[in-house]
Amino acid sequence: MAGSGQIAQYGAQITLNKLCGLEMPFIGTAQPTTWIPGQYWVNTTTTPPVIYGSSDGVTWNPAMGQRYLALLTLSPAGVTTVAGLVGNEVNTAGYARAPVTFSPASAAYPSVTFNSALVTWGPFTADMLQPALYVALVSSASGTTGSFLYWWTLPEPVQAPASQPIQIPTGGLIPGTGLILDQA
Repeated sequence: MAGSGQIAQYGAQITLNKLCGLEMPFIGTAQPTTWIPGQYWVNTTTTPPVIYGSSDGVTWNPAMGQRYLALLTLSPAGVTTVAGLVGNEVNTAGYARAPVTFSPASAAYPSVTFNSALVTWGPFTADMLQPALYVALVSSASGTTGSFLYWWTLPEPVQAPASQPIQIPTGGLIPGTGLILDQA
C-alpha cells in the first residue's frame, strides 16, 4: 500500500533553521534563554558534556538519534508536539512505538532516504478496535515528551487482529513520498 506524507511543523522548522544556519549549538552551564527549533544545548557542567535537545525550549532531554514510528487513529494535522498526539495514538494491548532506522540520505536531487530495516508493531495481544489511519515519526519511545517530526497518511485503514503484527518492509518508508505497509 502506498500513501502520502508531510513534514510536521517542528520538523519543518528544524529543516529550515539547519538550512539557514540558525540552529547553532548552545554551549554553557544553563539551558539557552532563547530557543530555536533544532538547536542543541551542550551542558558543560558534566564531564564529558551532555548534549540535550528540546521540542519546546522548556523541557530538555538527552539528545539521542533514535527515531520511532507511532500508529495514529486520528489525523495529526495541526499537531505540533508529541503531547498533542495524546488520544490520536493506537492504544490496543500489545502496541508500542516501533524503532526505525534510516539509510543515509542520497547525494541526489531530490535527496532520498528510506527505512533500512523491517519495522514491526505487535503482535497485538487484542484485536484493534480502531483502525490506524496515519503513521507519525517521533523522537521518543513512549510518553508525551520528544519531537513530532513527520507523518504519513495510510492509503487505507489498517486494523490488526490479536496475535498479528503490522509491518513496514525494508525500504518501504520514504519521507516525502509514501509507505508500504504489510499486515501479516
